[in-house]
Formats: sequence, C-alpha cells, structure tokens
Amino acid sequence: MEHDWAPNFIRAIEQPLKPLAETFLAEQACLLKLGEKEHLVLDAGCGAGRMARFLAPHVKQLVCIDDNKEMLLYNMQRYWGILNIAGVFGESTKTGFPDQTFDVTFS
Repeated sequence: MEHDWAPNFIRAIEQPLKPLAETFLAEQACLLKLGEKEHLVLDAGCGAGRMARFLAPHVKQLVCIDDNKEMLLYNMQRYWGILNIAGVFGESTKTGFPDQTFDVTFS
C-alpha cells in the first residue's frame, strides 16, 4: 500500500466539494487564456489528470507527467482514445525533454 491515499484523491477530484469545484473552474479559465490550438503543453505532476480532458481540445498536444504510477495509470485509462494526450512516467523536474519543448507548462 505505497499510495493508499490515491483512491481518496481521485474521488475528491471526480466529486469535488463546492469550494474545490469553484477553484477547478477558475483554474480552467486561466489555462484557457494560456493555451492555444497550436501549443504543446506539459502538465507537470498531472496526478489523476484533472485538467486533461478539459484542456486537450484546446491545444495541439498535452503531455502529462507524474512519478506516481497509480495516478498516471488512472489518468491514461480515463482518457484512453483522446489522441493528443500522452502520459509519461517520471519526475516533473527531470522530464528528459529539451529546454523550450513546451509552449506552456503548468502544475
């Protein structure tokens, strides 16, 4: 039980309390201002991919990176079939991508 907190975290994202839901909406609005259809975007420490489904239609490619296998697996299963979302297992501070690969990075 290395990550026994993960199921609770996922439930909190899927069914957030009202104040948290309001925060999520504000975050979405902010990301929409930053993302453009031709942008390559990195979600550093993506966790369960709370913003992935929302942001993917608005950008060219969304790369989700996380060092928690359980959360990344959940993210990738949840968004299977959305072709412009890619999952990467690893540390968000050591992605292996060259500098300036991404137009927007958020966490």
